[in-house]
Amino acid sequence: MEINLKTKQAINSFSSASLASLTHYLPYRAETLHNFKNQLCIEKTDSQHRETNKPYIETEEFTIRQYISELATTSLFKDNSESQLVHIFKKNVATKDQSDSMLNYRQYGITDMQKYITCFLIKAPDLSAKQLYMRRRMNLKTFAPQKVSMHKQKKEIKDNQTVISCLRKKIAFSKHTQEPVTDLDQLISLPRAISDASGLPVKGTKSNALKVLKSTYKDAILTSLPVTDDAVQKFLFTRWIVKSHIQFKAQEIHVVFDHPNRNGESSKDIERSRRTHEFNQENIKYNTVSSDLLLPNNWRNFLNVRDHKRKFVNYLSSQLINFALQRFQDHECTVVTAGGYEDLYVDKALGAGDEDISEFSDFNSNHEEGDTRVWLHAIHSKSQRIIMYSPDTDTFFVGLPFIDCLGDKTIYLQLKDSTFDQQFVDMNRFSLQMSNDMCLKELENSENCIQMVYIASGCDFVSFFHGYGKKTFFDIFRQNANFISSDLSICNKENIKGL
Repeated sequence: MEINLKTKQAINSFSSASLASLTHYLPYRAETLHNFKNQLCIEKTDSQHRETNKPYIETEEFTIRQYISELATTSLFKDNSESQLVHIFKKNVATKDQSDSMLNYRQYGITDMQKYITCFLIKAPDLSAKQLYMRRRMNLKTFAPQKVSMHKQKKEIKDNQTVISCLRKKIAFSKHTQEPVTDLDQLISLPRAISDASGLPVKGTKSNALKVLKSTYKDAILTSLPVTDDAVQKFLFTRWIVKSHIQFKAQEIHVVFDHPNRNGESSKDIERSRRTHEFNQENIKYNTVSSDLLLPNNWRNFLNVRDHKRKFVNYLSSQLINFALQRFQDHECTVVTAGGYEDLYVDKALGAGDEDISEFSDFNSNHEEGDTRVWLHAIHSKSQRIIMYSPDTDTFFVGLPFIDCLGDKTIYLQLKDSTFDQQFVDMNRFSLQMSNDMCLKELENSENCIQMVYIASGCDFVSFFHGYGKKTFFDIFRQNANFISSDLSICNKENIKGL
């Protein structure tokens, strides 16, 4: 009852002082109540109060009566001089002094009170000066742990220092006389240099030995078992092609890659250099990438070298088609790759045809970016339902102006692909909702305008104003789309409609 009262007070008066007081004594009160209930055998199995039970007051009165009845019949508080005193919870047996203090504390208290009244309050004249000051303080011995005073602690520390000093002198005398020490007053038979206080041998931390060797021979330590490049290709093929074929019942799967510097040097190279500058590049030079090549320890550093990445893309493009020829022998799925070839097949799109590698000329292009190449494949594909996977935001904005050119094709852009988080954008529905947006109602081509706002608000080649991000640009454009995109004639002042 008191616990509930204090809890309610702490909730009603929500302050640091009340919470500190509650958290200080509440665990001890709860433990005491639980111990009493266990000893009295009235611990309730269901302590939750429900409205279907008896009224709250009757329940509490019944609990009190039950406490009193159990206290009247229990032997918990009855004096039994024949048996030894035992701690009710810890089951520790009391010593003679503890038993004497706890069994006779009332008599000691009465005697001490009589002395106090006689000696200090009444000051009886028949008592001598010595008898007046015979009253001394008496500390009762209980189960409470004895407090160690600062004086006793300092004394123990001083004694330990004295013992250590004596042992040092004994060892120094042994060195001086060239005679071994026969006894160092040890409490254990084994020397502490090779064993601990419990007598167990001192082993040290065994794992530190391997750590020393790891730091010395770093090249022999592997974070994973050696895997060849061929195993990686099979994993990528299963993860992105076989899974997509099964999950989406895909009849065509196109894999497109970037082809950096295909049309000469561009400002995009600055952005590529910036992205790879933050990572340490691989020191080892790989001339070729083949199926028997062991994977590097740091995959990110390997890909940061542009030449390594391009060679890997060349090899991956060919391997995906070879795996497709083996997997889809019944022509249930066609796999096409583009952007990953050099020399004779540069700019060509190759795929798994009739038991051989064929060229798909409709998808040939010299695009540098896969963001634009993927939309070329979507436009020329004969499939009516197309699903693109690209977590890159540029792919979405690049394809906005092409939605009207796709006719009756349905385009889905997948932004996320994980076990617990998948996200798709229905491009056709997005275009329809954007055309019904009242803020963009007056625009002739809202998709082109949105794309230009995306570019003008900051991209690889265009800087944006400091402190004004994409959200600010798009919010202001939607609020003032008609004014910003309207025609401007500086010759006729009456025709000025926008900026």
